[in-house]
Order: sequence, then structure tokens, then C-alpha cells
Amino acid sequence: MRSLLDEIFLEAEAPGISPAKKSGTSSTGRVRHFFCDPTDHKKVEDHVKMSVTDGALRSAVEKGIAMALPWIYKAIAALRVSPRSAKTITIFRQAFAQPPDWNPTWKNATMKWVDWGDLIATRLEKAAHILNGGYIKFFCYGSPAHCSECTKTPPGYYACSSWKGNYVTCLGHSFWDDWKKGNRDSMVSTLIHEALHIYFGKTVAHAGRSRNVSCYLRFISLINNRTMPARVKTRCPSSP
Repeated sequence: MRSLLDEIFLEAEAPGISPAKKSGTSSTGRVRHFFCDPTDHKKVEDHVKMSVTDGALRSAVEKGIAMALPWIYKAIAALRVSPRSAKTITIFRQAFAQPPDWNPTWKNATMKWVDWGDLIATRLEKAAHILNGGYIKFFCYGSPAHCSECTKTPPGYYACSSWKGNYVTCLGHSFWDDWKKGNRDSMVSTLIHEALHIYFGKTVAHAGRSRNVSCYLRFISLINNRTMPARVKTRCPSSP
């Protein structure tokens, strides 16, 4: 079994994927592709036990992304300043098990990032680009027909992304629970989580550090002084 440091040492920079082609329902803004057919719409209404328009459901995602972007950009800015603050260094080490000025042994001259913190910032930039560009096809209620890689059904997840060369996100019961309760911090974490899954282009295990999306969420939440969802703490406990 590999150690935490082995897992970090062996990681190569993750590739991105090309944006999905525009299709289906479109609008201006960051949520240009939002699908909620009558069957899926009824499932959402039955779950939240209230009548709600497609526009309101779309707006929930749009507002969540609008909140997510400043959080991500603040995290990037904290890593792209020199010198980095003591707070940034402490939070980063808790999330990623190394200080941001660390460089892994596999880094070579062709890699343009300065250090570990700069690489993490680059990945966060990619996630922000995915959220901000209106590329994601959102489905208001998930199913294997929409997100074929998702092994669970909507009652079992906040959201689930189809990552095999696509920008597709299926929303689940817990996302709409958060919306109904006004739990915006958790909604934002879900949207960033899915954007990072799409960026990495694979199912990312909630273990280790370097490709554990919950560790990115730990760093983002704490650097923004936001409430960290319990699921993030569980999947990315603080590193000594």
C-alpha cells in the first residue's frame, strides 16, 4: 500500500478536456445548458415537497456558481502572492500535507508551475474556467441516461458528473435539500467538487491528497472563512 507521500510523489499533472459542444436548452450566463424535462421536474418537486419553476431551479445553480467563483479566485490569489501568508501556508499544509513552496521529485523543466502551491492554483483556475464558461450540461435530476458513469441514483448523492470527455453534471436530492434549506456553503462546495471531477477527467477517489477534490474544498473553505461541510472534513481530514 502506498503512503501519502508516495501518492503525492507519483502524481503527474492532470490533463484537462475540451468543452462540450453547445446543444439543447441555452441562455446567457454561466448556466447555458440546463435540462429538466417534465418527468425529472416532478421528481424534484416531489422531493422538495413544493411547486417550483424550471427558472427557479436554474437560478439556484447560477447563484451557486456566482458564489463559487470568488471563493476559488481568492484561494488562487492567496497562492499567487509572494510571500505567502502564514495563514495560507498553514491551511495549505493541512489540506495537502506539504507546504506550498514544496516541489515534488517528478517535476521537470517542461513544467511551468513554480511550486506545489502554484500547481494547485493552476488546477483551481481550470475548475473556475469550467464553471464560468457555461460549458456544463446540468440535469435537474440525475439518471444513468444523463450521467452514465454515476453508479448511484439521486437519493444517494449531492451531484454526480459524467467525466469521460464530457461536461455533464446530474443534481441529486442532497443538492436540492441544501437549496431548500438555504445552505449555500454546501451548494457551492458541491459545484466546485463536480467541476474538479470534470477537470481531472476521471473518478477521483476521496483518499490521499493530490487528487482528492475534498482537499481542494478544505483549502478553499478555510481560506475564505466559510463553513466546511462535514463530508469534506471526513474525506480530507486535517494533515498534521
